[in-house]
Amino acid sequence: MNKECKKCYKKFDKVYFYKRNASKDGLDLYCIECRKLMQKEWIKNNPEKLKAKRNRYYLKNKDFLYKKKKERDRKNPIKTRVQVRKYNRRYHLKKFYGVTEKICDEMFLGQQGKCAICGLDDKKTLCVDHNHKNGKVRGLLCNKCNIKLGYYEEGKNFHNEATEYLKKYEALT
Repeated sequence: MNKECKKCYKKFDKVYFYKRNASKDGLDLYCIECRKLMQKEWIKNNPEKLKAKRNRYYLKNKDFLYKKKKERDRKNPIKTRVQVRKYNRRYHLKKFYGVTEKICDEMFLGQQGKCAICGLDDKKTLCVDHNHKNGKVRGLLCNKCNIKLGYYEEGKNFHNEATEYLKKYEALT
């Protein structure tokens, strides 16, 4: 059985239409592709309505969603923790530095997985270095170099102060 889409006017087999109980033939008026395009357009043009709709759904199904999440977390707690950690990293990179995880990975490979200043090669300790004045990302640094560079940029004479501090306590011992 062929049916004509009311948007693109192409004829398709019935498997290319969503089910819809309200229509006579039990199928949607639009083919799946047209329906998807219409949904994307609606989402783009109605962000407030979408948010309200999602909030209503959440409030109506809060207990069910909570139980579903707990069950999912119980079945695979390690995967859940890893997913949360990855999400938090992606969110942090985008919010604070305006970069994606892919861009960081490219920087990591470009630096051969090493700190851009001292050459330490440990991905877990590398931080995203950025210019505090304009917010642009410069590269990846280990935590120690990142902190030292922060003092250097702020104009604090950390090296001289640290040398004086060490000399002062060296004399006491």
